[in-house]
Amino acid sequence: MIDYPAARAVALVAQTGSFDGAAAALGVTASAVSQRVRQIEERLGAVLIERGAPCRATPQGAALCRHMERVGLMERALFRELPGGDEAGPVTLSLAVNADSLATWALAALAPFSRAAGYLIHLTVEDETETAQALRAGRVLAAVTATSRPVQGCEVTPLGAMRYHATASPEFVQSHFPDGVTEAAMARAPASPLARRTRFNRIGCGCSSARRRAIRRISCPRRRVSSRLA
Repeated sequence: MIDYPAARAVALVAQTGSFDGAAAALGVTASAVSQRVRQIEERLGAVLIERGAPCRATPQGAALCRHMERVGLMERALFRELPGGDEAGPVTLSLAVNADSLATWALAALAPFSRAAGYLIHLTVEDETETAQALRAGRVLAAVTATSRPVQGCEVTPLGAMRYHATASPEFVQSHFPDGVTEAAMARAPASPLARRTRFNRIGCGCSSARRRAIRRISCPRRRVSSRLA
C-alpha cells in the first residue's frame, strides 16, 4: 500500500520545487517533509526527488505525482456522491503555461472551468518550448506548449495561434528606423531581453529568422495543450 500522506509530500516538493515550499503547503516543517519523502523512497526502493534548486521529480517520482493527481480527481468525484461530500477539500490541478498565453487568453478560459468543476488551478509559468518538460517531470498535469509531439502518456489538443507585432514609440522609430524597418536596422536597434530560454531571444532582433518573423508579422507556433491520460 502507498503511504498517501508521504506521496502527497513528494508531489508538493515536485510542484513547489523545494522542501520548504511543500512544508508551507502542508503546514509542517521542512524536516518533516524530508522524513516523509525519505520513508516512501525507502519503502518503494526508488529515489523520487532529485535534490537541488529547484528540486525535481525523478521518472519514478513523476509517475507517483501523476498518480496523486488522478487520486485527487477520483476522490473529488467520489465525495460528490457521498453525504457531506461538500466538505471535501478542493482539488488542485497543476498547469504549465507560457507568459504570453497567461497575459492574454488563458485566465479567461480557465476561470469558467475552475468555477464549474470546483478545481483550483496551480499555474507554473514557463516558456512555451519548456512547458512540456514540466509535464514530463511530473510537476504539472497539463501544459500549454508549442510542441506538437505529445509527452509519453499524454494526448495533444491544438488550441490555436498567437500573432506577434513589433511595436515602438514614434521617437524610437524616428531614431532607429529613419529609412524604414529593415532587417539591418532591426539588428542595430537596442532591445529588451526576454526570458532566458524564450524562443525569441530579443525583442525585434536576435537570430535572423526571428527578425524576419517580426518584420513580416508571421504567426508564432500554434499553441497546444498536452494533458495526462487518465
